[in-house]
Amino acid sequence: MSTRHPLRLAMGLGVTAAVLLIVLSMSALSSAPAAVQPAAATSPGSANLIWLPNICVGATRWPHFDLGDAPDSTNTVGPAMTVYPIGGPSGTVADFPTVFATGSPPYGPRHHDATARYWLGQAVSIEREADTGFDADGVNNLVPELDRPDLDKADDGVNPNPVLPHCQRTQLDFTVTVPPGAPAGQAYVNLWFDWDRSGRWGELSDCPGATANEWAVPNQVIALPGPGTYRFQTRAFYPYNPNPSQCLWWRITLSDSFATNNDGRGPANGYRFGETEDYYSCG
Repeated sequence: MSTRHPLRLAMGLGVTAAVLLIVLSMSALSSAPAAVQPAAATSPGSANLIWLPNICVGATRWPHFDLGDAPDSTNTVGPAMTVYPIGGPSGTVADFPTVFATGSPPYGPRHHDATARYWLGQAVSIEREADTGFDADGVNNLVPELDRPDLDKADDGVNPNPVLPHCQRTQLDFTVTVPPGAPAGQAYVNLWFDWDRSGRWGELSDCPGATANEWAVPNQVIALPGPGTYRFQTRAFYPYNPNPSQCLWWRITLSDSFATNNDGRGPANGYRFGETEDYYSCG
């Protein structure tokens, strides 16, 4: 496998510091690693994209944080956000943990070095916080004063509109990229779905002979053998989805340590590696 590391200067993001768009082209991929229910390897397309700020504070490199973009009413700016319908008018109030600092606990999942070891899909966008400060793709993940979530431009690890048949055992495919130079290792994958459309994760619903848990996939371990892009399948779970055309919010988190709560939050000190992606799926 050969790799190239060209650098392209990304302009027009509204910050005084330069932003580098690093394109890591991979011409071949390894086969899928042995792990909990892995699937075959997948082609990465033309490139793997990482949005990185080339910023230092004193002698310290700007942290390569990643956060989600589901609506969070305990945000930095203040106004409550709407979860259904997305962006309002007035509807179900959002109670997802996304913002890390303000209104915590619960802490939104923050990954301190999202570009070092692995991330979901082929792209990852770096931000200082979910709703304030620097964001390398040019817009904050949330704009609470406009009731606008779902603004991260690098959510690409899964099909954004998966088939989720009501009360039927289901598995989803997801992809993970390990950058050149990163070591082999393992990571944890967690998925949460708002089956009851309540604006929060963590509930249980009854299916015939089974339970549909909103923490649908808890702490699945995957093995990552080294640089490449790999496709996996989640463990099987039961969706509670009697009206599949009704929109719902869901989250997938890839991390170096296990999740501990059914509401989608992250640890108080944040994760070290990985990425969180949030999706608003409508049928």
